[in-house]
Amino acid sequence: MISYFDTQIATILANMATTDLSRRDIISYNGIPLLIHYLEQRPADCRQDAEVSACERLQQKAAIALTRLSKDGVTAAMIVELQGMIGKS
Repeated sequence: MISYFDTQIATILANMATTDLSRRDIISYNGIPLLIHYLEQRPADCRQDAEVSACERLQQKAAIALTRLSKDGVTAAMIVELQGMIGKS
């Protein structure tokens, strides 16, 4: 079940990912695996409309954060390595 707090954490990380210093903090405190975990949540696992909406919001915020973090090539490679995004072959 997706909690309100998960959505808030993903929102905060997405906002933090706008600055270089915060991006480094997210990476050094293992925020990328958490964001990938959030991205992997599935609305089909949810039973009520409110849960489906919460899941979609969580995925959107995680995707925004990962996109912002991937500005740096090394970080983008890390995200691909953790299977957060499909890399170009």
